[in-house]
Amino acid sequence: MERENSEGDRLIHGCNVTKIGQGIYDLMPEAGKVVVAFGMLPKEFMDSAEDNVRRRLGEVSAEKLGFRTDQGPEFEDAIYPHVIREVLKGISSAIYGAASAAGRMVV
Repeated sequence: MERENSEGDRLIHGCNVTKIGQGIYDLMPEAGKVVVAFGMLPKEFMDSAEDNVRRRLGEVSAEKLGFRTDQGPEFEDAIYPHVIREVLKGISSAIYGAASAAGRMVV
């Protein structure tokens, strides 16, 4: 489920991946930005993004589905891994977009 908001930001399953990606890129130290410039994403930033996306989508899904977030594996199955992958793919694309807008992409 993807759409754009009135500012032209990409929203995937309710997550503003444009702003998240820009924020992650802005927080990266110079060494991380060099890694992005060559077409790779620093693992520690993507792991952190995945944890946060999983937690936030979990909270939203819990409300909609009537689960409690402390219900363990049964709850994890309800989050739908493909949704998390779609959001992370959007965030990755937005990070590259932020680097490109800054004129930093080499590849």
